[in-house]
Amino acid sequence: MAVALGIVAGLLLGGVSIALLPGMVGVVVGMAAAALAYVGVSYLATPERRLGGQAASLLPNGESISATLERGETLASRLSKTAGSLRDGDVRYAVGRLADALKKLTHYVEDNPAAHKQLAHFLNVYADQCASVLDSWRALEGSQDQGNLAEAKDDVLLALKGLTDAVNGELGQATDAHVAQIEASQEAIKRLVAMDGYGVGSPSEPTTPDGADQIDEGGVSS
Repeated sequence: MAVALGIVAGLLLGGVSIALLPGMVGVVVGMAAAALAYVGVSYLATPERRLGGQAASLLPNGESISATLERGETLASRLSKTAGSLRDGDVRYAVGRLADALKKLTHYVEDNPAAHKQLAHFLNVYADQCASVLDSWRALEGSQDQGNLAEAKDDVLLALKGLTDAVNGELGQATDAHVAQIEASQEAIKRLVAMDGYGVGSPSEPTTPDGADQIDEGGVSS
């Protein structure tokens, strides 16, 4: 849609420029105006990526995080596409698992942009390895050399498992902060409850704060 709007705006503005300025000058100005209109309208019509519920442009490093996410999404898409073209079922399944794990990580980073370092680390360290393994295996499948295919299959599966474990490890590191935050909040709540003199027993059996007057069944305070 953004591209179509850009083309329409470029043609309209270019046509108006040529009509107002006949001759070669009009053509040159019209072409420049059409190009600017195309770029401008395409940019404005493209929805901005949101990171953690905010527009990426509002974050100090929003552009960098967006670029990292695009790399991750591109790699995950390539993995999914490659998995669908492989003949061996075991390898196809392993590649699909890797793609799914990477998609989970990218989705998490999009909702929690502070975790972008984990995604960036995986891409910087392992992205080339992903491409190398897949390209080599596809070449082997294309050769139909059954001997080498059988010999290389275990190594490919181990490599794909290692890559999947790496993605899951990065996701685990990214979520560790939330686990720690929940534990800290729980401890803080426990201390505040104790300071107020409340117990942590059953909600149906509330305890009485220390030092408060007790009232017996007869209505007499003790």
